[in-house]
Amino acid sequence: MQLPEPLARFRTHLGRDLFWLMTACTAVHILFLVSVGGFKSPAAARLYDDWLALSLPNLLNGRLWTLLTYGLVHDLQGISHILFNMLGVYFFGLPFARYTGRRQFWQLVLAATVVGGLLQVAIGALLGDIGIIVGCSALTMSLLTVFAMQQPEADVYLFFAIRLKAKFLVPIAVALDVLGALSGSDVAIFAHFGGLACGFMAALGWNWRVGRARVLSMLGRRPTAHRPFTVIDGAGGKPKWPSWRDDPPS
Repeated sequence: MQLPEPLARFRTHLGRDLFWLMTACTAVHILFLVSVGGFKSPAAARLYDDWLALSLPNLLNGRLWTLLTYGLVHDLQGISHILFNMLGVYFFGLPFARYTGRRQFWQLVLAATVVGGLLQVAIGALLGDIGIIVGCSALTMSLLTVFAMQQPEADVYLFFAIRLKAKFLVPIAVALDVLGALSGSDVAIFAHFGGLACGFMAALGWNWRVGRARVLSMLGRRPTAHRPFTVIDGAGGKPKWPSWRDDPPS
């Protein structure tokens, strides 16, 4: 497909995968913003609510694909929702997409979207909230987490004004989510947490053992060694277990 020169240069800058991901989200949002918000089309609104957005009723009706498609559609009340998500995907997704393979990139995209969606639907159902879920915020949070873990000392500008180290981004994002939830915001906070967990694991190469050790380390605890037996070499004395802190996860 031959793109106009400015778009071709932008695709080269972003890379093929990130470019088409951002293009798909933007194009779908514009389509529904015009058809639902502008022309008030009932058919488009039904497509948006029942066939693309994620909700417990949609899943119970067998529309499992909405676990992925909800990441393509955004709040139709304006452009702030998709704008902030696309900015996050651009700034935090660009380094990840450049320095990882295509398989790892799409693995994180799919995992963060599905896990974030499932977590939001499950906990929302327990809390009595079965409304629809839209947006790629789970993916944005996962990319932010990967960036913060891989480049913790990088300088970033929060809201383009406040300079701070990347390692503080995740605590700030979590704090803002919690404050928003306490103030009655309709932000899908549990989808964000699902994305955060996927980003955490992606930064560790999806190594569950290392991930568990890192969590215990952050909590100030030492992981328990699970061994079925101890081999004593006959030299006498008490065998010395290797300390986990002697070989912490990288």
